[in-house]
Amino acid sequence: MDVALRSQQGELPASAIFQGGQDERLNTAVHFGSLHYLCMWLGWRGQDLEVDTNQEYPKVCSRTRMGVVFTIDSKKFLTSGMTKKQAEQYGEEFWTDVHGPIGGRQATSLL
Repeated sequence: MDVALRSQQGELPASAIFQGGQDERLNTAVHFGSLHYLCMWLGWRGQDLEVDTNQEYPKVCSRTRMGVVFTIDSKKFLTSGMTKKQAEQYGEEFWTDVHGPIGGRQATSLL
């Protein structure tokens, strides 16, 4: 399937150029990705490039349910994963969408 179509469906497809998407769920279900990937992904979706480099952008892949927080901070996205405490700062909804419902609550922010 075409990466543009996959992106429009909320997937975060793997890229050989920038770190961000994965085609399969990894052991570390939440990690950091490059803002460069996010910009490329927005282009695949046909969306305007509205990215503030001072912000971090949490997204959850609709296919793998992996959580990715896109950042300009290369020290973060060059690490192997993210702790639960780090992930929680992006909201309970983000954590729930990656790891499943807490107390029966359904995921609400999948792309």
